[in-house]
Amino acid sequence: MHPQYLTSFRAAFFLFLILFSAPGFSLQGWMPSLPSFASADSGPLDIAVEFRCAYFHPSSNRVRRIYGDGWADYQLEISKGIQCNWRLWAGVSGFSHKGKSLGIRHHSTRLEMVPIYVGLRYAYPVTNHLNLFVGGGACYSFLNIRDHDRFVHRKTHKQDWGGVVQSGINYRFCNCIEITLFADYFFQKFHVRNIQFSSCSSPCCCCTSCSNDCNRCCEDRCNDCCRGSSSPCNYIKRNDLDLSGYKVGIGIGFAF
Repeated sequence: MHPQYLTSFRAAFFLFLILFSAPGFSLQGWMPSLPSFASADSGPLDIAVEFRCAYFHPSSNRVRRIYGDGWADYQLEISKGIQCNWRLWAGVSGFSHKGKSLGIRHHSTRLEMVPIYVGLRYAYPVTNHLNLFVGGGACYSFLNIRDHDRFVHRKTHKQDWGGVVQSGINYRFCNCIEITLFADYFFQKFHVRNIQFSSCSSPCCCCTSCSNDCNRCCEDRCNDCCRGSSSPCNYIKRNDLDLSGYKVGIGIGFAF
């Protein structure tokens, strides 16, 4: 994983831990007044830390063609009860996955992403130990793409806002251990500047990248130096990247 993302992961976790464990932390002043169904097993701090493992299935057909139908996603989440059955939660997740670029040569490419989340969740108690929950939140994601193709940028770093909708079922036993089954939908798009890259393999080709304003000029130059070459002067275009998709998995946590 990219060192920048690892640092963000650690910083976010310790920030959330300090925030949620602060004495007297509460949002009761602005939360709506609702009947309380709090679990009898809730600890004095009502804080839970959970590790989750999910299967991520991207919605974008283009992403699936490059990186496959799905892969593992790992998450760390911390939550705190604030009033009634409402919980404030925050967390980080991340994955790193290899793929093959589209086209004839199928160059290797690696996709890495680390989202940082914060949101609200409401739990509906079925019993004292079993809860159904729904929630949502915002996230800020860091993207890193590494391509092994000389006709595109070898490294691409992007960051943007997204969101997540949560649902699942949670069971607590032994007063402190939680098991969660969940199904989330993750919304995330990255806006990539529309750049075209020459794929002319002639050694005399002088055009390596071009912006929207000079595509025609760049294409003419490339065609001139490729003229007479057996290799056609093609272009690779990089578009916006949609990494939205479903996350289905299981989590285990500890309550305090």
